[in-house]
Order: sequence, then structure tokens, then C-alpha cells
Amino acid sequence: MSYKDGWAAINLNMPDRVPRTEYSAASHWELVKTVTGIDVNSKSPGPERVRAANAFKREWNYDLEWNILINNREFGDVRTKMGHATYASGGTDYDNQISCPFHDDIVWTEGAIFHPEWYRKYVFPNYKKYLAPLLESGKKVLFTSDGCYTEFIDEIAATGVHGFVMEPITDMKYIAEKYGKTHVFVGNADTRILLNGTKEQIYNEVKRCMDIGKSCPGFFMAVGNHIPANTPVENALYYNEVYKTLGRR
Repeated sequence: MSYKDGWAAINLNMPDRVPRTEYSAASHWELVKTVTGIDVNSKSPGPERVRAANAFKREWNYDLEWNILINNREFGDVRTKMGHATYASGGTDYDNQISCPFHDDIVWTEGAIFHPEWYRKYVFPNYKKYLAPLLESGKKVLFTSDGCYTEFIDEIAATGVHGFVMEPITDMKYIAEKYGKTHVFVGNADTRILLNGTKEQIYNEVKRCMDIGKSCPGFFMAVGNHIPANTPVENALYYNEVYKTLGRR
């Protein structure tokens, strides 16, 4: 994995290629097996799955690893529990236990869950307070939310974050045009095109992202919001080849 290029982009020093990250691809075991040659599946021992996933990330040259390192262990029962759809091979991440219906992203696919002014009065001012210790310590902060947060991009930028991670429905072009020289942004190819699209459609989707972000120093390519295990292997492989071709600067 090229952390050199990743750190360059995070610090807005444009590397010679567009760096990348992906979500869930390293647990798409048929894809991992094809790319690495390691015979692994969802029932393989944990250390073997970790070894195969890391080998895959090296082969696909991840420059950034997006992760929620604390997961949910520190919070115990004092947290949302919405269940989880199946993304991982074998459905190992499926969870139908729902005890709290509240959403942990700030928006839905259609946009704001609550009235936009409520966010502006209560959410974003508190973001500034929550983020202050991180920013004061010199940490880089990348804001992440599923759904469409286009209407709040400016408010999010004003909280002091260094970048944006988004799904395809958030307007990456707006981010590139207004914040592309000052902020990192990660995205935002549509996973549905990898799932059901033709090679031409996959090529055009990668090109769309590159046309938006390639001239920006902090742009990372990624498929949003996952490359789940039901993505055809041949489509994922083709996506990777197109990324490598179009990602050269």
C-alpha cells in the first residue's frame, strides 16, 4: 500500500497518481482469492482472512484505509443498534437485532432527516466543539456520512474538517469546484454500476469521478458506499483496471 501517495493527498500535495481506498472489497472473498491467489472464504480462520485481506489491499494499492477503529465496544449498550444488511461474503455481517431506530448518519438518501435549520442551530455548532480537540492536536479529520448531505457541505466545511467522504448521491462536483484545492475528498463511483452495469458503464462512471477530481490534490478514488460480495468479480477487476489507467496524472 502506498501510504506515501495517501499522505501526500491528505496534505494536499498532489501525487503522480490518483490515490484510492475501497470499502468491503477486502472481504469479498471470491475477489480476494482471484486477485491474491490465496484460497480463502468467509469460514477460513481469522488470521488467514486477515492475511488475505492485507494481501488484497497491497495488490489494489490502498492509499487510505477508512475504518471505525473503536467499532462499538467502548459504548456498550449506550449506542444506536439498527441492525445491518449483508455486505460480507457468507452474510457474516447480517444483524436483524434492532433496539434503537435512530440513524447514525446525518441524512437519508433523500437528504435531511430533520428540518435543515435544526442541524444549523444544534448539530453543526456542536460539531465544532467536538472536533476542536482533534483539530488542535493536529489530527486530520475526514467527515463521513451516508446519504445525500449536499445541502450541508458548506456548514460541514465550516466546522474545520479537512475533507469529505461521501456516497454517489452527494454532489462531489460541488465539493471539487468549491473545496477541491483546500480539502480532501473521497468518492464516489456508484456501486450499483459495478453490480449491474456493462463495461462501458463502469468505464464512464470511473471517468466521471476522474473528470471531477483528478485535478484536485486531495482527491481519492473509491466506490461508494461498498463493493459488496455479490459484485461480479469480473466487474470489480475491470473497474480496477480502468482506475489504474485513468488514475495516472
